[in-house]
Amino acid sequence: MTMDLPRLETRADAARVLSFLLAEAGRGEVTPGEAEKLARVVSEHHQAVQLTEIEERLRGLEEALGLVPSPGALACPQRSLNAGHWRDTRR
Repeated sequence: MTMDLPRLETRADAARVLSFLLAEAGRGEVTPGEAEKLARVVSEHHQAVQLTEIEERLRGLEEALGLVPSPGALACPQRSLNAGHWRDTRR
């Protein structure tokens, strides 16, 4: 199967591509199974874009508040903010 998909860079693009795939399946250009497989790839890409955006926003908030993760913060995700998970760099 060869198909030219619309641009896929943003969350809005993901919605457009999924609509495109649904329309293609409705016209019989792709089988429902092919559309489903492609939709999964689009969804995974969409999740990766969302995660990247969330990480960037979180990093910006942490920097604005003067907070940086402690060296062991990622290794111990169960630690709470009150347990020294973050250091205040404003001091």
